[in-house]
Amino acid sequence: MTDLSKLPEYPEGVGFSPPKPWQQTTVILFDEENETVDTNYELRFVPDGKGGMIEEVVSIGTAKVPCPAVVVPTADELRQVFIAIGNRYGWQELEKIEEILGAFPLSFTWNPNFDFKELEWDGRIEALIEEFKMFPAVKIAEVLSEFVPFDFEFTDPIFGIKVDVIKLFKDPEYKGQLIQEMRDKFEELKDLLPDLSRENWDGTDGVDSPDLALTQMFKEMISEIKKMLTNSLYYGFEKLIKVFKEIWDALGLDFIPSLVIDILTFDIDGFLQSIKDKWKQIKEETGQSFKDYLLNIQLPLIGLTVGDIINLDSEDSKIDFPNWDTQKIINKIRAYFRDFPQKLIEEWMEKVTKFFEQIGLKFPIPIPFTFCAFLEVIGFPKELNIANALTLDA
Repeated sequence: MTDLSKLPEYPEGVGFSPPKPWQQTTVILFDEENETVDTNYELRFVPDGKGGMIEEVVSIGTAKVPCPAVVVPTADELRQVFIAIGNRYGWQELEKIEEILGAFPLSFTWNPNFDFKELEWDGRIEALIEEFKMFPAVKIAEVLSEFVPFDFEFTDPIFGIKVDVIKLFKDPEYKGQLIQEMRDKFEELKDLLPDLSRENWDGTDGVDSPDLALTQMFKEMISEIKKMLTNSLYYGFEKLIKVFKEIWDALGLDFIPSLVIDILTFDIDGFLQSIKDKWKQIKEETGQSFKDYLLNIQLPLIGLTVGDIINLDSEDSKIDFPNWDTQKIINKIRAYFRDFPQKLIEEWMEKVTKFFEQIGLKFPIPIPFTFCAFLEVIGFPKELNIANALTLDA
């Protein structure tokens, strides 16, 4: 396995890949039990590099993307598929997927000169699944804005960058503009990154990489915008009910659980920092890494450990990078606190459909909005043809 525990600092700073327009395509749905398959082969004649031709048996199998029918799926199954494709058959097999995704995931940025494809795709899939709930949030907000005032511009509280969530989804060039703004201000903004993430990439914990620092900064900015959007949805529905108070009261319905606000205002970074401080006190005695310590932390509300909701193991992985795995765990915990409130809102929306019907409010998407529905909207195929995947001697 490639050991990336020490990465060079790039003197030219950080960069980004310009986003491409996203598109909608027809997809084929498969059930959640589909896994990567590789069953068909054909005989081909290929150049031998010496002016002649040789016979080879080439795999022409397909990889079926798992699409579990749940509201908030984990990234593990999809991550396993893509790492397997890239490391077994070559990362060029995923180039078409990259073109389809365009500016998605919204929270993902990568310097093309930082050439570690496994990390790139691992980060891309992680971000894609972590942010898919942002799409229905924007769609719900657009409908609400037809009935009550709604602001679609939010200023990120960490770095002070203003983000228009409508443009973020509809203008393919807008993401690149935001990345460029953060890149231009990188030196003044990098120290604003929460300590837990900053120390992972500024050399404190053994790795100094501006590239990965920028990637994390952009991810956390989008995460904060998502949290603010969810908060606005809560109060947007509160305003909506006041406008149609007579109808609401006549139906005798309950409002969104206040737990939504409790979670949104929970100091997740303080919680995580306290965990790291406790680990520092025992690390010499136990010899346990921060990554392993995090995996055993029990999350409030659901009573599960972090290890229960994330799987870092992969037989196809070729890169051993503890800092990367630690950051993934931190991001996963943050995503849990960020996405759970919206899950509660969507569950509440299912219970008050009579109210929406009586006031003439219709949503253009199914609620709850599933990950598979999101993949369909952004044009992500459910079946990947691996035309040049595996070559065997005949």
